Amino acid sequence: MVLNLIKKLRGKIRGDGFPVLFLFTFFLWVYLFRGFFMEQLALVSDAIPYHGHFKFFIDNLGRGVYPLWDPIRNCGVPNEFFLRRIGEFNPLFLLILVLTKMGLSFNYAYLAFLAVYFFIGMTGFYLLAKALFKDRTLAFLAYILLMFSSLGTRLFASYIFLLFVPMIWFAYFWVSFTQQPKSYKCLGITFTLMVIVTTYIPFYFLTALLTFLILFSLIYAKQLGALLKRYFAFIKVKKFLVGFCVLALLFSLLPGIMLYKEGAKRQFVLPIRHSNSPTSNVLGVNENRTEPGIFAHLKVDKLIGNLKEMQMNVFYFPLFVYLLFLLGAGVKVNKRILLWLLWIFGLFLIGSPEATSVNRFLFERIFFFKYFRNLRFFLWVAILPGIILLAVEYFRSFRSLAPVTRKQKIFPLIFIFIAHLGFVIFLYSVDGVLLSSFAVVFLSFLCFCWLVLRPRGHSRWLALFLLAIVFVHAQEVFYYLSLNSQKADARYKSRERTPLRYNRPYLDFSFKRSEKKILRKEDPDFPVELRPNSMYIATAQFQLLSETIDPFSLKAYSNYKFYLYENVENSQGTGKDTGRIKTILNKGIPRVIVSPALKDRPSLTAATSADSLQAIKRNSEEFEVLDHDVNSLKLRTRFSRDKFLVYTDNYYHKWNAFVNGKKVELYKANLAFKGVVLPEGENTVLFRFGSLRDYFFKYSLMILFHGVFWSMLVLWVQSRKKEDISDAAY
Repeated sequence: MVLNLIKKLRGKIRGDGFPVLFLFTFFLWVYLFRGFFMEQLALVSDAIPYHGHFKFFIDNLGRGVYPLWDPIRNCGVPNEFFLRRIGEFNPLFLLILVLTKMGLSFNYAYLAFLAVYFFIGMTGFYLLAKALFKDRTLAFLAYILLMFSSLGTRLFASYIFLLFVPMIWFAYFWVSFTQQPKSYKCLGITFTLMVIVTTYIPFYFLTALLTFLILFSLIYAKQLGALLKRYFAFIKVKKFLVGFCVLALLFSLLPGIMLYKEGAKRQFVLPIRHSNSPTSNVLGVNENRTEPGIFAHLKVDKLIGNLKEMQMNVFYFPLFVYLLFLLGAGVKVNKRILLWLLWIFGLFLIGSPEATSVNRFLFERIFFFKYFRNLRFFLWVAILPGIILLAVEYFRSFRSLAPVTRKQKIFPLIFIFIAHLGFVIFLYSVDGVLLSSFAVVFLSFLCFCWLVLRPRGHSRWLALFLLAIVFVHAQEVFYYLSLNSQKADARYKSRERTPLRYNRPYLDFSFKRSEKKILRKEDPDFPVELRPNSMYIATAQFQLLSETIDPFSLKAYSNYKFYLYENVENSQGTGKDTGRIKTILNKGIPRVIVSPALKDRPSLTAATSADSLQAIKRNSEEFEVLDHDVNSLKLRTRFSRDKFLVYTDNYYHKWNAFVNGKKVELYKANLAFKGVVLPEGENTVLFRFGSLRDYFFKYSLMILFHGVFWSMLVLWVQSRKKEDISDAAY
């Protein structure tokens, strides 16, 4: 069966070289960005922490642990916020795990995943364009225009590829379903929506979709009735499938809702992100209009000229797009062109708070605008694909003119000549224009003349011609990008791409958080993440402790993970405790303040109790670490009298403690940390984050995502087989 499938595929490739050209184009893109994939160039900006998020998740998952707690960041924080940032249920992420299990280093496995995921997104954009234009050559043009735009640079500088790929595939499944409803397309819509709502900030998608729907309803008002009838007819026939899809989508909304509710409790904080936010929920951000948006990041001076200064944050699309718009000026404006023009303009207004008041209006009246920023990302996830589809529509309209007689061809040829000559004159007036720009104009002129003179030319040769036009400029632009990008020197490769240093064997247990000398706060290398206003995320109590305690004293104290006390003081309330804790930790007084009040332990709370403080530095007969992972820690203790153990991992309401299999009180020690009473004699102590219900919920969602994804693929393959059989019979 496999051999027959290979023979069939080989026969198709021999008969039609388009799949080879399609893949060849992707390999050209990989070649242009080879510096990043070979680790000669460095990840920058948001790509650095996202690399860390993926590594933390995949490394733990490879050990059979679902990481709900991160013990490394600021003495421990709940990991749910970072799981939401990557949307950990996506089945395609397991490619990284498979590659690492095959022996590939995580860095190369992650870079390979970036390339594959980007290609999947580009394939979705090709299929979307094909569904819209009903022409493979036009779809290929859209594919190469987007592939060789600046969208690819975002892989190495931000997280928006996690948003873009499911957004594009949603658009394809939705358009294709509208044209011809099928079960796999319904599952495709559901799956992409599930990925979007479980990925960091689905509000870019929601804003773009609602804007499009409003404009579509206005421009295509007469067609709405027929579209809705088509939808309802499918629902009537496929009730069970649609019901399952609705339930799956509702279930996938739960992680976001639960995180939102957790943010409302304010037991964890996001000091940098939440500063000056008008919302009480810690997930809220400051007013978007105070942060530069699209207009400020567009860099108009680098759209055509000065591309020798090409960098990661420069918005770029192939020069051929400008020529398509220029020639499109001679075609009639249709509804599709009008829709895309208004949609692009609307998103530009929404995403430019520094230039318009539209965003401020929405921020004050629509709740979800208070929970996302970085509005410039609309440029890449929506406006850039919209511009390219609009340019291809102009190209399609120009081709549809199809002059037949020699006399009819004269005017289009004159128009082509004047348009290209005018563009050349314009290029001469722009500073820093690349030499390849003139090659693009020349090749474009030949291409359009050929289309007029030979309107029925072979589509394969036209695709090659278009690829040459697009690539000749892009290769020079991205050559300068590689020259201007940060180099991945030996120092970069030897350290982790996040300040948390996840490249070290962090999953192995150590009694100290760092073996390095503790730096004083005056030292310029003192870790800024310990300063309260510099922490991205922390538990609320740890932030309060950081505001109270000298950073050097806090760092020195928390560097040891375990302390044993024989003198415990009960809390008198947070306001009174902070001053006492400051004195205790700054001066190294061997006492611990606990909450709630410790009762029935006179040996620990009596005023006559001897002061004693012991930092545990290694395993011994009295204290031994039996097992550990990021969510749990198991100890065995043997002491001749009662002790109070402080574990300088942050207290959080989802932590539980068990002594000899029995759940016991988990105390908040010294305001921020975990503490538990150790009875005399031998004891087995277990700290565990979360409940069995939490883990069951996570794994159930993982299974659901895989179920929907693989069901969609199976039905898609079956549908294609039926189409092939029908075509063969015809």
